[in-house]
Amino acid sequence: MNRTVAQQPNIELTPGDRPRSEPRPAAARRWAPSSKPGVITAPNQVPRGDGYGTPGPDTGFAYRLIRAADLPDRTEPLEQVLAALMGARAALFGRAPTKEDLEVARLLCGLGEVPRGDLAERRQRWVEATAHEKPRGRKAVAEVGTDLLRLDPTELSGRLARD
Repeated sequence: MNRTVAQQPNIELTPGDRPRSEPRPAAARRWAPSSKPGVITAPNQVPRGDGYGTPGPDTGFAYRLIRAADLPDRTEPLEQVLAALMGARAALFGRAPTKEDLEVARLLCGLGEVPRGDLAERRQRWVEATAHEKPRGRKAVAEVGTDLLRLDPTELSGRLARD
């Protein structure tokens, strides 16, 4: 005698209604911020010190500002140096790059109203160094330092005129 469970004749079963086997291996667990070491989830977890730098947004918008600007000498390495300086300045203030950051970067590279020979030489050294740097413009940011990057364009222009 065949013993099966009866099914009502008016209900049609689909493959989705049938029992499913358990997947092997099981589905991945959901990610939670506390379960992933090294992920910063609060402002007090941001590491501080000389080796860490200042986290900030990427320089994509800096490139957009640079390409819209009127530069006397437009080359890709120069754009990389300007973007690095703009990104470093923006990160110091905890925001995205702005036109003021571009003006400060231009002044530091000797692309201001009154061009200076020593700044032009420094700019050329930075531009040549981009071919050998992994993050392009790192040498420029390291040589300038944060004290000059924090200045607004008028203060920086006056300071460069005195030096």
